[in-house]
Amino acid sequence: MEENIFTRIWVNFWRFTGKTKLAHWGFPRLRRIVLYYGILTHSGKQRFYICKLNKKLLKKFADYLKKKGYEKDRYAWVDSGELFSLRKINKKIYQYHIRIFKNREIHGHYEYAPDRRPLKHLESTNLRRKRKYFKKLVRDFKKEQNKS
Repeated sequence: MEENIFTRIWVNFWRFTGKTKLAHWGFPRLRRIVLYYGILTHSGKQRFYICKLNKKLLKKFADYLKKKGYEKDRYAWVDSGELFSLRKINKKIYQYHIRIFKNREIHGHYEYAPDRRPLKHLESTNLRRKRKYFKKLVRDFKKEQNKS
């Protein structure tokens, strides 16, 4: 998909917004209002289970993902029991999205990034499992932990 002037403006708007209080303070409140009034709905847990990790490794895994280019996903819904929501932008318009839950489960998927293609993201257009990618990511993390 080609990037046109409107796409660049949109992406830069969200990139700028992400550095402001809107992303850190305002967006979570806006999300709660939208859910409270039923404008949009969200409940439960995102599908696409990857694996379970030892409870002691959950924070280390989140830190490992950050070293691999993942960032906190400020625009994502918060799933039931979620500890961390991290994403990594790919090809400028997609994202790998990983959620880490209190019950030690790791879930992940590949999709349009909401700040790059918001309507396609909301419609879940192109939502994919990418199981091999995520399994390899966890395997590489475990190998690194065993070396330590």
